[in-house]
Amino acid sequence: MSDDRFVPGTVHLVDLDGVLSAKHATGVQKDIVLVPAPSEDPDDPLAWSPRRKLLSTICVSVYTFAIGIASAAIYSVLDPIEKKETNYHRVAFVEHQKCSIDLVDTDSNIANGSVVTSTRNLDKQDVLTRPFPTPKIAQSNTTRRGGKSFLKKLRPLDSQILQYPNRMKAMVLRPLIFLTFPVIAYSGFSYGSNIVWFNVLNASSTLSALAAYPNAQSHPRIALYRNTLKEKCNVPSKKFPQSNESLYRRLIKEQRPLRPLNPVVDFYNSVSIKHGVTAGAFDLGELQTRSTAPLELRLSAAGDLFTALDAEAGAKPIDVAAGELVYAQESTVLTRQLAWRQAAQCLVSHETQNVIFMSEIFENEGESGLAQAVADDLKKGLRDFFGVVAQATILGHQEGILDVKVHNAFF
Repeated sequence: MSDDRFVPGTVHLVDLDGVLSAKHATGVQKDIVLVPAPSEDPDDPLAWSPRRKLLSTICVSVYTFAIGIASAAIYSVLDPIEKKETNYHRVAFVEHQKCSIDLVDTDSNIANGSVVTSTRNLDKQDVLTRPFPTPKIAQSNTTRRGGKSFLKKLRPLDSQILQYPNRMKAMVLRPLIFLTFPVIAYSGFSYGSNIVWFNVLNASSTLSALAAYPNAQSHPRIALYRNTLKEKCNVPSKKFPQSNESLYRRLIKEQRPLRPLNPVVDFYNSVSIKHGVTAGAFDLGELQTRSTAPLELRLSAAGDLFTALDAEAGAKPIDVAAGELVYAQESTVLTRQLAWRQAAQCLVSHETQNVIFMSEIFENEGESGLAQAVADDLKKGLRDFFGVVAQATILGHQEGILDVKVHNAFF
């Protein structure tokens, strides 16, 4: 007598003989068993038409790109994720090294793999002649309802949803179950509180430090920059505020953290705020592509041209008056009045691979060590946040030229 009992977990997906009474696909795929089977409910996603499925996919995609990705800030967790070896960085390898990553994967799989053999005694008669089991589906009465009209779909509240059992109470009480496990509850609360508290400290420590100053000009470091530039370089601080003063003004006025721009810009802005110094960066790759001429900190001369960062596309560069303290490459001015205004060229973006950072340090008489502290913070941050070993050089009246050499350092 044959055994027609199912093996636990068995699901038949293909019905070649047409003996199953379950729901099947239509057309050329009529031998495919639908698991799970779509219901008669017009709002059941399994019963949607191809047009409605496409519309749903488009809506989810638009929301993801417009809201989800735009409001996400995941760059701070990419490095820890990579250290956990989730292999997200293989995308970059495929982009830059093409087939080499496939060879690496193949070698590792071969090294870790081995041949596995097993034997099993099967009865030929059992395999060839055993009857095919047929699932038995009980008959049931189904109440069908019509689809919604367009106006009903636009209603903010659906009366049918209000008829469903209210599970809000159970959802609210469910976390309280963990209170019956004191060790787990205390550990989770302690861990979560520490994470939240450190985030609060990181966001408010700078604001707390600046709260003692009524304005940016009263900060001693900002005052030093203003006085030095006015006396030594003839740069009116009121008309040409430096980048560090602009950052402090925004922090003191808005009393909230700055809006993130991109990882590299946010990084050197944080160093600038911490030490009260000016800090900036240029795309080194673009500098080297534009010209073999060096990047210079000098006084502007006749013929120097400047295109502002906020200039309209296609705008003509303006002439820079002689005698301004500028960063320039040949006749292209990249910053005006030291660190007052930046040009549209050589900007650091998400696609930038090589960067040169600059920070102009003014120290009080008898003060020392600030330049080295800024350099150390830049190097440490680049190593910790971007995985890059950077070269730092302090230039002054004794050493005024730096030969930059790039050794495959990128981020």
